[in-house]
Amino acid sequence: MRKLLCVVLAGSLAGLTLTPATARQAKDALEDPAHADLRKLRDDMIDAINKDDRARLMSLLHKNIVVTFMDGDTVRGHDGVQKYLDAKLKGTPPIVQTYSVHPKVDELSIIYGGDTAISFGSSDDHFKLSRGLEFDVHNRWTATLVKEDGKWLLAAFHASVGLFNNPLLDATKRFAYSIAGGGALIGVLVGWLIGRRRRTTA
Repeated sequence: MRKLLCVVLAGSLAGLTLTPATARQAKDALEDPAHADLRKLRDDMIDAINKDDRARLMSLLHKNIVVTFMDGDTVRGHDGVQKYLDAKLKGTPPIVQTYSVHPKVDELSIIYGGDTAISFGSSDDHFKLSRGLEFDVHNRWTATLVKEDGKWLLAAFHASVGLFNNPLLDATKRFAYSIAGGGALIGVLVGWLIGRRRRTTA
């Protein structure tokens, strides 16, 4: 009985030891090798954007790329992307002083036919405007990637923020409330002064 128990225990321990490695091998066997290339494209793009390395960024974008930015502007091609970034990051002073992106994917990209992929997820991006306003924006995004001449490129990108819950809307609300509060205070003071004047006249 004791010998049987030892054999069972040894077999269980061997199973526990081999299971993680076997699981990893099974996962690697099932995962499309394209995902490794797509992860590298994602990492290279994040690094290029956060360093404002335009030349490197353009090398990762398809020549006919279509981008819809969080403010609703849609551009096409490398020239369109460059002009949009220049409009926001250049000028005296520029609209956006600094920014950084931190995207996360929800799950593995959906690959079609080996040369097209759809990726989606969220991002918490940081913006600092020249007027002193600084805030974080949580957004959702969807990306289309294509493989051309053996290289994966970003072909389309769309980002959006919550219609009823975003930092710019919150800032606008705070400003409106402050104006309304100031107006109410002025109204009370004016009413008090008019009432006092009437009492004095009477």
